[in-house]
Amino acid sequence: MVKQETTIAESHRNILNPNEQNGQSSKAVTEYGQNAFQSVETALVSCRDTETPASDSVTTPTLLSDEVIEKIGSENSLNQQQWIAFHIIANFFVKRHVDGCSDDADCLTMLMMGPGGTGKTHVVKAVRAVMQYYGCGHMIRFLAPTGSAAALIDGMTVHKGLGITIKSNNKGKGNRKPGESTQDYTVVISVSSRVQLHEEWKSVEFLLIDEVSLVSLQLLAEIDHAL
Repeated sequence: MVKQETTIAESHRNILNPNEQNGQSSKAVTEYGQNAFQSVETALVSCRDTETPASDSVTTPTLLSDEVIEKIGSENSLNQQQWIAFHIIANFFVKRHVDGCSDDADCLTMLMMGPGGTGKTHVVKAVRAVMQYYGCGHMIRFLAPTGSAAALIDGMTVHKGLGITIKSNNKGKGNRKPGESTQDYTVVISVSSRVQLHEEWKSVEFLLIDEVSLVSLQLLAEIDHAL
């Protein structure tokens, strides 16, 4: 998993858009919750990815943006509820990065809920296809709290992707033994890591965190701090 994450990180650095992006990162977060969608195939690793254009610059489309969204949504056989989530994210991307009509202060924070097998990752695959159509596949990043979950979405763990390291204190607080509480650990992001993170994330506009139900409040705070 470490080797895979290193390879993915190097790949991201190679395809970064050289033009500085000033907009805030948009976050689409998925969680296994109570609102069940119709069952569809969700393993992203089993789906054939749309090829990313050789150039990082936005391509000149031959279809209207609405037609692109409808075409890609139909190609991915999205059901009614998946269409809703897909349209929200895809329309936000097109409005902001293709039409240039969105205020830079706008930010999309979205929670997609549903049990395993309901197609949350399938929706994200369709969104990525829209972004790749416009030559913006490098703008989306995939993270997960565990290595196995990250492997399914061709991403990295939260800690690896954001350069977060955990340092153990020498002794436990009070009468506790070291490691018995989260208070016995300190989150560390080195200066060199910050410089590297800035370079790797400067063009990223969309962050997907899979299996967010496994992410603690502390880790969410660490993610926010790192970004």
